[in-house]
Amino acid sequence: MSRKPIVVPVRLSDVQRARLNGFSPLEAGDAAKANSDHFQILVRETDGRREIQIHCPTFLRGPLGFNLAPGGISY
Repeated sequence: MSRKPIVVPVRLSDVQRARLNGFSPLEAGDAAKANSDHFQILVRETDGRREIQIHCPTFLRGPLGFNLAPGGISY
């Protein structure tokens, strides 16, 4: 059963809260190049599972697509 990601408005304080909960910025691959002060792809590894959060500003217009691929993600 796959879950669809939900895009919701976030604040920069939400990124800090995620970091306090064990998430860290994605550091490898092309997607990591998008990380900035106002857009973060965060990952957390727990029991062999990778959880991914994308935090972006509320002024982003239009949908943000998200696809899982073996060994990576794309958006």
